[in-house]
Amino acid sequence: MAHNNPPSLIALAVAAGLISPAFAADKKADEVMVVSGSRMEQKLEDVSGPIAVITSEQIEEQVVSNVADLFRYEPGVSVQGGAGDAQTFTIRGMSENRVKVVQDGVRQNDAYKNGGVGQTYFDTDMIKQVEVAKGPASAAYGSDALGGVIAITTKDAGDFLKGRDSYLDATTGYASSSHQRMAGITGALRTGEVENLLRSCTGSLATTN
Repeated sequence: MAHNNPPSLIALAVAAGLISPAFAADKKADEVMVVSGSRMEQKLEDVSGPIAVITSEQIEEQVVSNVADLFRYEPGVSVQGGAGDAQTFTIRGMSENRVKVVQDGVRQNDAYKNGGVGQTYFDTDMIKQVEVAKGPASAAYGSDALGGVIAITTKDAGDFLKGRDSYLDATTGYASSSHQRMAGITGALRTGEVENLLRSCTGSLATTN
């Protein structure tokens, strides 16, 4: 996947989509925090029960281009369904509405058997961390978490700025296995104490006989 950083395109990035404000917060970079087990932020080593964590560094190292790639090395977790069709998460044999999906603390829609409305429509370039609770989590998330929980945390402006006042990145990619093409642009800007983030992406895939 190719990466370019032309500063002159920042105006184009700001005009290409919506800008969402975020405020800076101090965090320890080497401390892994999870929320999927109890819905309260805890250190990973303090959580009881089987919880797996996939970090943004792992996502980059494994050249992840879609959600199915996220879990190819995670035992007991997989994605059912093909690209462009309805896809659902499976945890230890349980799937669909028995696995709750949460993004940035917000519960996502249940699974449906129609293309375009599956559980797995996420921009993997914007994923900061994925937590997988492998087992019943009904006490915290209700009966639709009988099989487990997949909690996705997305990146904010601070993850891109890292001490800088502006950031711009353009990406392109191609997955030969699914004939999938991807392109995206990410822009971040700090003005005083306010951090702004823009992300625009597009993709296409083709099926062959």
